Amino acid sequence: MPDFMGTNFEFIPFGAGRRSCPGMQLGLYSMEVAVANIIHCFSWQLPDGMKPSELDMSDVMGLTAPRATRLIAVPTTRLICPL
Repeated sequence: MPDFMGTNFEFIPFGAGRRSCPGMQLGLYSMEVAVANIIHCFSWQLPDGMKPSELDMSDVMGLTAPRATRLIAVPTTRLICPL
């Protein structure tokens, strides 16, 4: 778990120190549960029989260093989950 108490500027939307966001932990736990449900309820595959070795994992320079090409994953329902 990252330290949100003031020295990490990537978390500046949550505030810092005594004036930090009171709902920060709820937001973090909610996102963790949502991502876990998506991973658990779906099987993920690459499109059109693409192999993992064919993925372009290079990135471009920028503020957040995004990938040069977007990753496209195809979900198929594995379980019926209440979301």
